Amino acid sequence: MCLGAMVTIKAQEGMMAEPIWESILITPDNTKLRILGENMRKHNQKYHKEGPYSVTVYTISSGPNVNKMVWMMGPLKFADLDGRPAAGGHEEDWRDNLMPYVKKVESGEYWQQDDKVSNTGMLTPNVADYPILALLFGKPVLMSK
Repeated sequence: MCLGAMVTIKAQEGMMAEPIWESILITPDNTKLRILGENMRKHNQKYHKEGPYSVTVYTISSGPNVNKMVWMMGPLKFADLDGRPAAGGHEEDWRDNLMPYVKKVESGEYWQQDDKVSNTGMLTPNVADYPILALLFGKPVLMSK
């Protein structure tokens, strides 16, 4: 078991540079969108307010995933994943207050930012400064082979 974990870590470190972003594609229950939005805002304020665990949620406005949401945590380092929010009711809050209003969770991935084509460096703490933001990322990371 330990050997497998060490191999995975080695594979992660060898595959990409830091910082990274964690992204989760969410298909909301559109009949409960207001409740999901309010509960997600509360969850992110409590567990993902600042630092490497800060979260931004985007709604996809075009393409095959239109009206889905992308939950993005970061920028962070692989080592930060060991200290990610899990205690103090985090998992229960996600399960009880978010998941009942979600139809599907998919594509949980880790991405390396490509500074040549991304403009996330201009972001400010006030999300309203940039209501529409084009994000272009490098290739997704395979967590193990």
